[in-house]
Amino acid sequence: MSETTPEDDGALFPEPVTPDGRHATAFRRAFTAAEDSNLLGDVDAALMSVALAGAAALDRAEAMPPGKSVYPVAQLLGPTREVLESLKLSPTVRDSQIDDELKAALNALNETTGPADADPSVPHPEDAGH
Repeated sequence: MSETTPEDDGALFPEPVTPDGRHATAFRRAFTAAEDSNLLGDVDAALMSVALAGAAALDRAEAMPPGKSVYPVAQLLGPTREVLESLKLSPTVRDSQIDDELKAALNALNETTGPADADPSVPHPEDAGH
């Protein structure tokens, strides 16, 4: 078995991982905010760990020499985004949840306003004297 060096360990991303990469930092900040808002809890820890691994891989890929990072970054973006969507942390998922909550509130309001066969017309003061 041949010996490998840290500079060329045969990995897809041979550059060292930086602990303060922008993706990992952004993920940690988002997770902290989500936990503070009770959007994430202990049951999400494993998926959050997977997301952080993806973020670290993105950071590592971006540290590669120019021109060599395009393929790894392209391969990592989709799966990393999917993990965020699974955690319900993407704007699309949040907007969809807000739309669902609004629809439910409107439906509840509709159910409490009266019978369906009630007169839908709005009375006007000028109509009172006629």
